[in-house]
Amino acid sequence: LRFIDEQMDTVKYELGGVEKNLLGFREKNRIIDPKQQSVQYFTTLSELDKEITKLGVQLQVVDNLIAYITDARNPYRQVGSTLGIEEPSLVNQMGEFNKLQVQRETILKTTTRTNPMVVNLETTIEKLRIDIIQNLKNVRQAYQLSVNNLNSRNRAAGQEISLIPAKEKQLLDFQNYRKLVK
Repeated sequence: LRFIDEQMDTVKYELGGVEKNLLGFREKNRIIDPKQQSVQYFTTLSELDKEITKLGVQLQVVDNLIAYITDARNPYRQVGSTLGIEEPSLVNQMGEFNKLQVQRETILKTTTRTNPMVVNLETTIEKLRIDIIQNLKNVRQAYQLSVNNLNSRNRAAGQEISLIPAKEKQLLDFQNYRKLVK
């Protein structure tokens, strides 16, 4: 009986150590439920990919708008829609730009380009064009920063996913050893 009691004490001690090691492993590796965490990481990756794609399209729209508005072949044409770019100051600038273009066209129907009103409108249009280009560059930079941030988060989630199988195996080893000790 003494032998059995000593063995029970040893097993309890070892089991306590295993439980402590298991808890430490879970805390260190932030593992609660590997399967659920895998699903969560894959969901995060999917959402990040959608955001990256959306911002990629918006970057393309900004690049196209910059190319369009800087095209020297016809500096007096209206700018189309901002196609999803929701920067309020940019939308206002584009609206004002188009309004001035229409005013210029209307005045040119009854007068020449040398008319002071036309010259004044063209000067205003050119200043607004420069402001719009700068605003578009700022919007582009903000989008690019967001894409870079999302790509970084995407890589981190991908790394976590790649580590899950090894962590899960270690967790199973701890759990199997715990079963043996019990």
